[in-house]
Amino acid sequence: MSLFPENDKARKMLPIYKYLTRYFPKAHREVTKVCVVNNVRYSPDREPADLNWSRGKSTDQLGSAFRHMLESSVDGKVFEDVPPEVAKITGIEKVYVLAEAMWRLGAELELTIEREEAVSKVELQIPSTQIIHLNRE
Repeated sequence: MSLFPENDKARKMLPIYKYLTRYFPKAHREVTKVCVVNNVRYSPDREPADLNWSRGKSTDQLGSAFRHMLESSVDGKVFEDVPPEVAKITGIEKVYVLAEAMWRLGAELELTIEREEAVSKVELQIPSTQIIHLNRE
């Protein structure tokens, strides 16, 4: 399945480059730092900037996102220190707690989209008269 629709008009209605450069570019930069730091922590065999989501390392996306949001809003925590051995490799000494939350929410959204696309793909393969619709809310 393509990331973009094949229809030209629909494809032009997904201005991803403009979104990334005009909406929250500093936030995206900080989430990228979280990616680099965690890449070194959880995939030490890879180059720091060779980003790879190690999906099985930590799967409680919403619980972790909520914890990071509470650290920010209740505890007033702004940054989380990066372990010294990781900071030595990356040059990144701290990351925003909310950038960690944003990464976790992005991960959960990606997984949700993948599940929905898988369900849709299965539904396409089953004759419409035999589809049982489940409540996915």
